[in-house]
Amino acid sequence: MKKIATAILLFIGLNTIGQTKFEKGYYIDNQGIKIKGFINNEDWLNNPKSFKFKSNLTSKTLLKNIESIREFGIHGKIKYVKVTVNIDRSSSKVGKLSSLRTSEFKEEKLLLKVLVEGSANLYSYTENDLNRYFYKKDESIKPLEYKLYITSSGSIAKNRNYLFELKNKLTCKNLSSKGVNYTKSSLVKYFINFNDCVEHKSTKNYTKSNNEKKLHLRSKIGINFSKGRISRIPGFNNDKMFFDSETGLVFGAEIEFLLPIKNNKWALFLEPIYRSYNAEKKLLDDFDLTTPGDIYKNTVLKYSSIELSIGAKHYFYLKNKSNIFFNTALISDFPLRSSVYVEGKRNNFDIEKTEINLMIGMGTSIYKKYSIEFRYYTNRDILATYSGWDSNFNSFSILFGYQLF
Repeated sequence: MKKIATAILLFIGLNTIGQTKFEKGYYIDNQGIKIKGFINNEDWLNNPKSFKFKSNLTSKTLLKNIESIREFGIHGKIKYVKVTVNIDRSSSKVGKLSSLRTSEFKEEKLLLKVLVEGSANLYSYTENDLNRYFYKKDESIKPLEYKLYITSSGSIAKNRNYLFELKNKLTCKNLSSKGVNYTKSSLVKYFINFNDCVEHKSTKNYTKSNNEKKLHLRSKIGINFSKGRISRIPGFNNDKMFFDSETGLVFGAEIEFLLPIKNNKWALFLEPIYRSYNAEKKLLDDFDLTTPGDIYKNTVLKYSSIELSIGAKHYFYLKNKSNIFFNTALISDFPLRSSVYVEGKRNNFDIEKTEINLMIGMGTSIYKKYSIEFRYYTNRDILATYSGWDSNFNSFSILFGYQLF
């Protein structure tokens, strides 16, 4: 457990190394003056209250906050506007629901994210588990009202007044608000359809600024360097079996899902890998007290399995569509006809169940197609079903990957 904790801390430490990505952008100050420069694109999960700005890439970094600007944006990708709006912060968590159907509005100064611009604009505000949407059509920005609440009978109900706003204020021929959910994708689609209907042309959609595919499939092949040790735990005869480092072929596949935050720097992955290890050695049996002299026993460890890794990956993007990444995963192992055989001993073992262990690695990919990766695996107990015995099996791998899509 200490080694797993150390590996996790190492992974966290590596990923706290910042990756600055300043992109061409602008801000408008409180006097209405537009200042061009470069903004650190953090792909904010929550609506920001400040941002980092440079007049050029070699100049000093300035911190601009909500009090000093009216608007800021990164060309073609992100736009935020400062407004004073009514916002309802009622919780949507079961157990914390309000008993009031009506929204409990409070006036606040916020930076709203622009989702759609056209005859009607759509905005969003996110703060942890709070998601609210706003719109503007020929007037000030107003909230699209939605609220979960608990009735007097104890059941959960929904205030969906936003549908009346869409029906009464954003109407066009053959456009219906029925079935529009209070989600970003559903509202964005409705506002785009409305703007196209009244303007007969496409509108500005800021949610399509990132066209990176979110789901990837890679084939993997590589070399595994492994060694093992088996021994009795203290209190028993001190039998020990050491197996030399052996190389073996590994192959499998990786399914990766890029998370829609932080400019696709974070991903989750699921990876089945086949691996095998075969070692044979004559070991000194100095525990056979019935026979004088040194006795050597032929000992064979055959261990093959399917490893299923579930983990996370963090990317550092470089030029020319290349990147460096760090990853870590928990590994469940499924042995296939594996065993330890000691000649002349009763203690021969079938490896049927192993303990979960951890992997930590780093690698690089080129042109988003080819990758090479180095992995270290923490110790794995391959005799988890046998009491009185202790085992350590650890590995180091070099994997080559090819992205299929």
